[in-house]
Amino acid sequence: MAYGFQVASVDAWAESEGGWYWNNQYKIGEGQLERLTSRLILKWLRQEDFLTDRSIGRVHVEDFDDVIEIQEKSNRRPILALINIQEV
Repeated sequence: MAYGFQVASVDAWAESEGGWYWNNQYKIGEGQLERLTSRLILKWLRQEDFLTDRSIGRVHVEDFDDVIEIQEKSNRRPILALINIQEV
């Protein structure tokens, strides 16, 4: 089984009580992976130039079931997301 998804760039605002609010999202690509593990997702995002090698050790994957966010490790700000995830 494989999973298809869209890649979105996320514009997020800081919430006053902490955390982040998605202000907007912009579809920047599509992809497909056999498994949705953090390691495979980050590897694919780097291979497809959605992330650079400078992101190594600086980003974190957060899985919310229907959306997978790629967040900055330092402050948990979402920068990318896998959306519309479907089995293919």
